[in-house]
Amino acid sequence: MSQTAPEILKSSAAAAELADRLTIAREQDAFRLELRGQSGNGTVGVVKREELQRILQMLHSVVAQAGWLAAPGAARPAATAAPSDPKPARH
Repeated sequence: MSQTAPEILKSSAAAAELADRLTIAREQDAFRLELRGQSGNGTVGVVKREELQRILQMLHSVVAQAGWLAAPGAARPAATAAPSDPKPARH
């Protein structure tokens, strides 16, 4: 894959938003990918199995580089409330 030119990235930066939802659905011999942002806008594409695997590999690589991976089932420290915080109501 090649790097995207900075001027192309700058031209679309104003309209860019973080993806809020990814949907992957099987369509015969291909996969339908749908990305939606918080505004509801999004995009849809159809890719072959090999392309989907490559996309997921690239995503995994970037997530690992960013340090966002957590071990499955790993215990996370519980958030503790400050003594002055109100207790949640339970019904």
